[in-house]
Amino acid sequence: MSTSANNRPKHAAFRLKNEGERVSGVFTGTTNLVSGKYAVIENAYEFTLVPWRPVMDDRLGRQISGIVRDAGISWDFTRTRGIGIGM
Repeated sequence: MSTSANNRPKHAAFRLKNEGERVSGVFTGTTNLVSGKYAVIENAYEFTLVPWRPVMDDRLGRQISGIVRDAGISWDFTRTRGIGIGM
């Protein structure tokens, strides 16, 4: 199952995430570049391209988050329930 994020225009700015930064948003699709297949993670203000992994396909259209590491992304696919306040 693969969707192409190139079929519709992006109105948000692209943001490259650096090591140690959190990636958070909705996994909206994939795109193929010369360097490989990437997942498109969108939030209200920007989108980020991260290396795609097969485990991500089950989360298409859902919120995901992770931390950029030297060897890739450490994903957190856990679900939270209820209203929470982050500090």
